[in-house]
Amino acid sequence: MHNLGVAGKFEIYRNGRLIREIAHDSVYNYHKSPLHFHDPPVEVRPGDEVKLSCWFTSGGKNHTIYWGEGSDAEMCYAFVSYYPKVKGFDQCIQFDEYDVNCHIDGELYMGGCTMEMFESDLQTDLIQDIQKKCKADDTCVTSCSAAIQTLTEHPCFNGRFKDYSVRLFPPKIPGWNAVMDLLERHYKSCS
Repeated sequence: MHNLGVAGKFEIYRNGRLIREIAHDSVYNYHKSPLHFHDPPVEVRPGDEVKLSCWFTSGGKNHTIYWGEGSDAEMCYAFVSYYPKVKGFDQCIQFDEYDVNCHIDGELYMGGCTMEMFESDLQTDLIQDIQKKCKADDTCVTSCSAAIQTLTEHPCFNGRFKDYSVRLFPPKIPGWNAVMDLLERHYKSCS
């Protein structure tokens, strides 16, 4: 958590039942982030679920706060040391209902979406196809609708991933802003 975090809890569940509360910080301060040491170590068995809960307050902010690693954004992370070492395993993150990067091969995989694959698809096919088949004054033609559908059905452009992608890619991908404009025109005039 960052500056808007006010409390946090880390728990282990087994077969749907709470087994142990590993940490409970009822008062959290970003500038004095807590460390918890366990002696003896906490045992996590295959099939156990570890659950991290974070509580935030908007502190009178009048704008949207997004997820992010910078302190001007928010996150809900627990940094955990474990043993024995699992070769090729680096981290496991949950984003909404998706487990992110929780595979041994280390590929950033989220519910059928890999951001690297999506970025490549955008640069090689998706953006060019939409720009070629969609005109600003007529986005309702069948070929434009089909090109837009290819983008909107992409696993990385659905649910919360769509919101994340819309914030992530504009500065990186040539043509992204123009495609988002065409997409908005399509939704307004063709629905």
